[in-house]
Amino acid sequence: MIKVTVTTDGKPGMGSLVSSFNKYSVNIPKYAKRGVWLFTNKLAERLRLAAPVGGSGYMRSKKGTFVKGTQKSSTWQVMMPYYTTYLESGTTPHYIPRMGKTVNWARKHGMTFSYFRSLVAAKGTVGHPFIERVIQQSLDELGDTIGKQVRRGFKK
Repeated sequence: MIKVTVTTDGKPGMGSLVSSFNKYSVNIPKYAKRGVWLFTNKLAERLRLAAPVGGSGYMRSKKGTFVKGTQKSSTWQVMMPYYTTYLESGTTPHYIPRMGKTVNWARKHGMTFSYFRSLVAAKGTVGHPFIERVIQQSLDELGDTIGKQVRRGFKK
């Protein structure tokens, strides 16, 4: 499994932000945590949508890429399937066994299994990096999401 961890404990910025609001309202830390939790769920959704299409589609399903942790916890992890590493960075040349799913994949992509096997054995597979790009695009939204939830806390 690939893990993208988002936490509010032990981080200098977030911990001091949450504790500095304690004098204003008891609910502010709760709303700041809720903002991070909402952000983490949006991040998981964006990672699902940005995942390369192909294979079984498991990574793009809610069972394949999901957030581990409840709204009340202080650490959340976006969990992704183990093969995300290979999608991100590609693979070195390696042997492909003759199995039903690999034979069908080669046939579906208009090549014989022998040709497919020789390509992977000679060159490996090309990486399709998407996780860092999605995280960088989503970080701009983190402050807005937390700010919106904290403003809700001030209104109550």
